[in-house]
Amino acid sequence: LEKLAPTLEAKGLRLSTHEYLILTRLNRAKHLLKTTDLPIKVIVQKVGYQNVSSFTNAFTDRVGISPTLFRKYSI
Repeated sequence: LEKLAPTLEAKGLRLSTHEYLILTRLNRAKHLLKTTDLPIKVIVQKVGYQNVSSFTNAFTDRVGISPTLFRKYSI
């Protein structure tokens, strides 16, 4: 991930490596929520979170709705 930092800066994005990792995991989770019926607990594990609570907090803070609502209302 640290190799991507110069690329991100060149695109005008100033993300820490930690924030980039979070966003990458959440984007993968969004894809899985839209395209599978996997339980959220399984998606949490697949994207690298240790527990549902921290995943749900990160998801809701950055996406604006809970993973459950995202899945329900995704087109």
